[in-house]
Amino acid sequence: MAFCVSCGHKLPAGSRYCAECGEPVTRDQKQNNSNAHFHIISLNCPHCKAPLQVNAELSRAVCGFCGNSFVLEDEVEKEREAGMAYERGRMEASNAAAVEAAGKIAALKKPVAELNALSKKQKALDFQIRQKRVRIKDLEKITIRVVLWLAGGTDKSA
Repeated sequence: MAFCVSCGHKLPAGSRYCAECGEPVTRDQKQNNSNAHFHIISLNCPHCKAPLQVNAELSRAVCGFCGNSFVLEDEVEKEREAGMAYERGRMEASNAAAVEAAGKIAALKKPVAELNALSKKQKALDFQIRQKRVRIKDLEKITIRVVLWLAGGTDKSA
């Protein structure tokens, strides 16, 4: 199966000119086409938006659905730009999400540091309360001894 090197249209066997674009077909082109390894790309027809697979090395292509002939380089460039625009948008969104997450982390660091400081203060206050309770118990024992001594009783706890 031979294809026109100018527009990519299928060439009937033995044709000397492309029926689509009028480009002359040489014997070398027919032989090269029959042995060629094509770089096939997928894109959509610019007219009817039908999905197409075409040889990227051609300068023109013809849509098999609507018959529209178009410059392949322009469509490949549009597809490439669309892909790059998509990738830029994805990267910008990813960067924005990373910046937002970093901001949230930074915003949480201060409250976490404050909580750690409060926790240390709470532990210090708890220790002071325990010490004061021990001192109160000691003072209660001393008070009982003094009251018993003043009442003339004996301190049996001593």
